[in-house]
Amino acid sequence: MSDRLLKTDPFEPGSRHEKVQGARFWPDTLFVDLSAYPDEVQSYDHHELTFWDDCDLGILVAMAARMHEQLHWLQTAGTTFGRFLATNRVTTGDLADAILTTATPRELDMLIGARRRSIPPALRDSTGRLSHEIGYSPTLQSLFDHWWSTVALEHYLVDSGAELLGPIDPRFMVGLSLRYAVAGSRPIDVFNAPDEGFMETTRAFGPRDSSRAFRTTSGLTVRNIEETAALVLQLITKASLAEMLTDERQAKYAERASLWSLERFLDDRQSLYTKALMFYAKQAPLSDPHRFFELLLLLCDISLNPRIPDDGSPLGAEWNDFHPVCRFERLVAALEGFTPDVRKIDGRPPLKWWEEERHRLVQRAGISDGATDRAFCSIPQTAQDALAAPSDHIRAFLAKAGVNLGILRDHYPSVVASPIHTLLHDTEGMVALTDTFEGPNFDPPLNIRSFGDGEPSPSIDTQTYVHTLVALTSRRATHSWLVRAGPLNFLGLPTDTIGLRAQQVAIERLSGLYGIEA
Repeated sequence: MSDRLLKTDPFEPGSRHEKVQGARFWPDTLFVDLSAYPDEVQSYDHHELTFWDDCDLGILVAMAARMHEQLHWLQTAGTTFGRFLATNRVTTGDLADAILTTATPRELDMLIGARRRSIPPALRDSTGRLSHEIGYSPTLQSLFDHWWSTVALEHYLVDSGAELLGPIDPRFMVGLSLRYAVAGSRPIDVFNAPDEGFMETTRAFGPRDSSRAFRTTSGLTVRNIEETAALVLQLITKASLAEMLTDERQAKYAERASLWSLERFLDDRQSLYTKALMFYAKQAPLSDPHRFFELLLLLCDISLNPRIPDDGSPLGAEWNDFHPVCRFERLVAALEGFTPDVRKIDGRPPLKWWEEERHRLVQRAGISDGATDRAFCSIPQTAQDALAAPSDHIRAFLAKAGVNLGILRDHYPSVVASPIHTLLHDTEGMVALTDTFEGPNFDPPLNIRSFGDGEPSPSIDTQTYVHTLVALTSRRATHSWLVRAGPLNFLGLPTDTIGLRAQQVAIERLSGLYGIEA
């Protein structure tokens, strides 16, 4: 990777994977960008089932694409690996704030001076080292190193970005992020831990075996698994919608939907979406085409739910039971000689299938399953000030989503693996259950609509939406100030009146707390 690439912080959002504007999920802001979809789809929340008789068929294609983005929200808030990564992003923000809080007035002047000379204060070279000679104190240098560890770890785990690691053992980086995740609102407890034995102790919190033992055979990344699951869910959703139409409209819809899929996905340039599907297809049982895809969705969900402790214990697992790619490979290998249960109710597997087949596959592959563990779902008892303590507010928001989705998973085991199967199984019951929840749950809670307008889903009230927007924008402003020499980066956030006001509040926070003029 060139130094030029590193001048744009790899943590910040950008077109790393998709050139398409709109129709994407921004993991670090938790917003789903729906602006590429028709207005009827942008506000669709599964309460309104009024399209079938006379809607334009293109809207149904867009509804299926919306489900693709929704799954990415569920993968973030409804899986152990997703919540670990989300918590790690919050830690990145904590450490960015800690850098500015800890810096002496002289060091802050040096940071400000570097930006004026178009040098991002946190600029790293291709080895992961700070690439300038600003005279930071050892304490500030250490904070920068911890901050970088959380940034590089996400890319290592999700996109196999090993080139960002530098000389640091990935076991240490996993252990460090796990320790910070457990510390929650008191990251200082980790940073101020005794130096003696800190490296060894922290490394012991990570995977038990050396990273040299971490080898994959498929060439997949976690992003491939997430996107393949979302693509397959999108295809199943389109097929399910087609079944609700009359015969004549079915044919027209199928023609339009198939053409869209062929143009969008069945292309070597879209291997991000299909690579895991192709790897799975070599081993998967082919007796039933419907079960072929349902089984893949189940494998993806199991892969994204390793057992990760959040009680201060070490990870206690090896790489091949922690990393989703290793888990996916083991699950696919376990399909050799496997005969899936092909029972159907109204053409689909019964609800118990998702539990029973999950148990069979987990046992067969010899891996852990943390899907029902509620890891990283501890909610603070006191209300969190979104401006004074943005990280605590975001943690509480994510934890509440995790709790609610955990309850949904208890009732509907397919809810994260394949939400369309859950809706088709019991739409009224599921909608009634989600209506009893307070806070974020099944529907993506934060949305960007046409013209950059922000909108909460019905799962959260306006006050929660505004506070969460302020917290996320404040976090982005602090981080962006460290990694960019130019204007702050607010991609993935609304640009309407409320969004712009949140940006101004975030900029004022930098000025009020640190004397920084952005």
